[in-house]
Amino acid sequence: MKKTVLVAVATAVLVSACTTTDPYTGEQ
Repeated sequence: MKKTVLVAVATAVLVSACTTTDPYTGEQ
């Protein structure tokens, strides 16, 4: 269970780091 959560968090971080959209404001 914990491993699944860690993978989900890691994926979210990677996606956030690879996007040019600010996750807090939604601006490009």
